[in-house]
Amino acid sequence: MHAAAVAPEVPALSTSRANPPRSLVGLHEAARHAVLFTGHELRGSTVVDSDLDEAPPIAGEPRRLLRILIELLFDAAYAVNDGDPPHARVELRVARDGDRVRATVRTSGAAPAREHPGVGLALAHELIATMGGVLERTGAHFTVAFPIAAP
Repeated sequence: MHAAAVAPEVPALSTSRANPPRSLVGLHEAARHAVLFTGHELRGSTVVDSDLDEAPPIAGEPRRLLRILIELLFDAAYAVNDGDPPHARVELRVARDGDRVRATVRTSGAAPAREHPGVGLALAHELIATMGGVLERTGAHFTVAFPIAAP
């Protein structure tokens, strides 16, 4: 099944450069949608495991947040498939960390970083910054952290 088949199940993935209005967004909920989307696309090549703690909301735009997580999952999946395809696993974890909410994407084993990360990773980095977040990358492992929204 291709991504188009699950498109009605996830919000549109617009990447317009315009600054859409922010709302309170649950990172754990966006992560569930990202796992659903990437799981269909990567079936047979990569297993996506998830541990999605419910965490306080962040201020952001739901479609952009979904796009960020999808790009990170795909980048990690491509790296792990380059390294050890029979055992390709990607883990996505969401949890509160002090005054931030973190999403961590890890690959199984020692997946190599892609020499030329795709345009998707550059886009994710840009979108993260527009939402006040930071992206840390070590090889094909990613952590994105966003400040918790003010009540």
